[in-house]
Amino acid sequence: VLRRTVLPDDTLRELYFAAGTADSVERAALLMLQHRVPLVPTWDEARFALALRPVADLVGRGDVGARLEGLHASTRRAWEGVLEALAGAATEPPHRALPIVHERLASLVGKDTFSSVRAGTAAAHTQRLLADLAAVTPSPRIVLLASIQGTLRARFAAEKQARGVVDFDDLLLAVRDALEGERGHLVQDQLRRRYRFALIDEFQDTDDVQWAIFRRVFVESREPRPAYLIGDPKQAIYSFRGADVATYLAARKHILGRGDPLRLEECFRATPGLIGVYNRIFAEAGFFGDAIAYTEVRAGKESLRLTRADGAPAPAVVALEVDGDAALAEAIASEVARILGPEPLVLGEPGQEAKVRAGDIFILVRNRGGAAGVGRALRARGVPYTFYRQTGLYQSDEAAELLAMLLAVASPDDDARRAAAYLTRFFSVPLGAVERLQESASRELERRLYELHQLARARR
Repeated sequence: VLRRTVLPDDTLRELYFAAGTADSVERAALLMLQHRVPLVPTWDEARFALALRPVADLVGRGDVGARLEGLHASTRRAWEGVLEALAGAATEPPHRALPIVHERLASLVGKDTFSSVRAGTAAAHTQRLLADLAAVTPSPRIVLLASIQGTLRARFAAEKQARGVVDFDDLLLAVRDALEGERGHLVQDQLRRRYRFALIDEFQDTDDVQWAIFRRVFVESREPRPAYLIGDPKQAIYSFRGADVATYLAARKHILGRGDPLRLEECFRATPGLIGVYNRIFAEAGFFGDAIAYTEVRAGKESLRLTRADGAPAPAVVALEVDGDAALAEAIASEVARILGPEPLVLGEPGQEAKVRAGDIFILVRNRGGAAGVGRALRARGVPYTFYRQTGLYQSDEAAELLAMLLAVASPDDDARRAAAYLTRFFSVPLGAVERLQESASRELERRLYELHQLARARR
């Protein structure tokens, strides 16, 4: 359905090829459909072109080196390459320029060398122009999916109907629609006879469709049909699994008139010192937004203590002042090595104290790149570690490219699969050359795929 939607349109087709491997784009599209959360278009072509123009002008005026005064030589060469590529992209239509700009900015913006430019230099002015451009340059994948979401949803629904299949979301929607339809009272009666009460844990992960079902069957029942909702709105702000904090707040408002909430105000997992720090931080007005209030928590284990090896209290929180991701990784690794050193920290209640071991320490990171950086720093200090839920072999970029190649070998007459294979490291065809290659009279790479296809069939 995705390919039939994008391939006939020149602009959508180019965005599709630039949005990653075919498999990754399809997974993202399916995720969008499953969450039922509309994507808000994030790309303003006019603002994008307006921000790209002054960057291209830096190259057009010549003497790019003068515009990068204040950078180290190696950093300057990297910036020059990016500026040249952006100047070339400015000559292309916006939908062709977007993938180039996004890719080249991603290689520069956010790096330590980008954030550490000295103020008042010529490079600082160039940095501001690049930062302004990055602010209006979304991912090609997001632009693609936001552009086709309405059509894709309709075609996906039609395809499922034609094949006579349903997914989990269809089942939820069918129940909700049945409850809200003309014969909804019959469905309500059936469900209420079958289920006497509902206990919903992690309610902040509930979306509006699920809540509509539970509200109609239990909360709005004239007979006693209690519903116990256990949740934490502070976790719903992350939109986990498509959850929406608005759904939680609407549900809370709906049921507050029927009884007072029971607050869980004791924490049994942390020391009193750490809980005290949490209370001070989260009590700041507006920390979780205006609609979510923070209630102070008490320690469920008052005797739980974290101490130094000599018995002196250890600080509950250690703040690290660093500059850049690399420095942060080094600081974290040094702190872990110190905790596990000759005088390790000790945790426990009286009579049950134990030294903190490597297996007791967890490090939260923002992304896979951050995890790799911390891992390298830990390894350098001889600290054992492992990645929790590390991306497996079959989720790696290499596996995705190998799959794209095998799919093209299996179906060399498929234009989309062939183009996806050309973009892998097996062929290393630049994005801008894929379409021209598809139309080339020589079709050398296409012949190579057919040869591999025949070879595979002969050895099957």
